[in-house]
Amino acid sequence: MRVQAYLRVLPPGQAGNYGPEAQREDIEQWAALQKDCKIIGWRRFPDSGAPSDREDVDRLVQEAYRLVFAGLLDGAIFGREERLAPKSPTTRYFQESLEAEGVQVLFAEVPTA
Repeated sequence: MRVQAYLRVLPPGQAGNYGPEAQREDIEQWAALQKDCKIIGWRRFPDSGAPSDREDVDRLVQEAYRLVFAGLLDGAIFGREERLAPKSPTTRYFQESLEAEGVQVLFAEVPTA
């Protein structure tokens, strides 16, 4: 499976302990546990609540759709679902938009100690 990894970026001071670096670590750990998974790229997406966030997300969705249509991408991977603020309208919109375009959405659910 070929996946594009997406890292959620919040405004300074709002990321808490689950910023892009922690998300990347979870995604890399998840990918290492999969039998056949290749991360083909990393993208960041804004989640500040600004209207421009949706425009940025729409561009990323279209990019993912083009990669799927070209046969270069199978899915999108995000960090751990419970840590990505599922109530965030931007994050939810991004995930739902990807699914509507036929992109499989996955979450880096990793075992905890």
